[in-house]
Amino acid sequence: MPRNYTPSSVVPAHSLSGTSSLSAALIDWKTYTREAISAGGLDREASRDQDPDLTYQVDPTLTPLNRFISPDGVLLESSPYTDTLYEREMGRIRTLLPGEEIPSTRVIDIGLVLKASSGTLASFPSERLEEWARESWRFVCDVFGKDNVHLAVLHMDETSPHIHVHVTPLRSRTVLDGDTSRTLTLLDAQHYMAIYERRRIYELYVERMTPFGLGRGRGGSRLHYRDVHSIYDEANMAADHALSIRRTLEAYNEFACEQLL
Repeated sequence: MPRNYTPSSVVPAHSLSGTSSLSAALIDWKTYTREAISAGGLDREASRDQDPDLTYQVDPTLTPLNRFISPDGVLLESSPYTDTLYEREMGRIRTLLPGEEIPSTRVIDIGLVLKASSGTLASFPSERLEEWARESWRFVCDVFGKDNVHLAVLHMDETSPHIHVHVTPLRSRTVLDGDTSRTLTLLDAQHYMAIYERRRIYELYVERMTPFGLGRGRGGSRLHYRDVHSIYDEANMAADHALSIRRTLEAYNEFACEQLL
C-alpha cells in the first residue's frame, strides 16, 4: 500500500447498503474545490499520466483500452481537449456568473464514478460495454446539462470497468420578484450533494440502466458504507505498524547475532 494514496471517489453515505441481485448500478460522488481542480491531478488521472505509486491498482497492459468520451458522445483513444479541466470549468462559470468571486475553497466540480457491482461490466462484450458507457454519459448530461459536463473517461485498466465524469454544479432557479419572475443561475454543489437529491438521481439512473440488466440496491440493510479515504488511512496506519514491528524484530535479531559472536 503506497503512502498517502488518495482515491478518486468517495462512496456516499446514501449509497447501496447491500444489493438485491449480483448486478446493481452504482454511483460514487465526490466534490472538488477550485484549488483542487487547479492542481491538474484529475487531468493526469484521466490520462494515466501519474506517479506510479498512485496508480498501483492500475494494470498498465490494459490502459490502452481506456476511452475518453467526447462532448459528442464518441469514444476516443485520447483526450479530445486541448485545455485543462480547470480552464473548462472556470470558463463555464465565468460565462454564466460574470463578476462573481470564486474563492479557492469553493466547490466548482462534482466527480461521479458510474459502475456496477460484482464485476458485472467486466463480463460485457466490448460493444455492449461501450453502449453502457455512452448511455451513462448521456444520463449525466441529462441531469446536469451537457454544457456542464467537462470530462468523461471510461477506465478499463482497474478491477472493473467504470466511468469518471466531472461536472460543474450549475443550476437554474426561478424566483419571484413582485409580480414577475426571473431565472437565476447558481453554482450550487450543496443542492446536488444533498442526500435526497442524490437518491433521486440514483433512482433515475437505475431506470436508465434496466436495459443493461442492472438494478438498484436494497434499502434498509444494516450494512453501511464508509468514506474510502478513512479506509485507506486505516490501511496506511496498519502498514506503518507492521513496518515498525518488522524493524523491531530485525533490530532484536541483529542484537542476538552480535551476542553470539
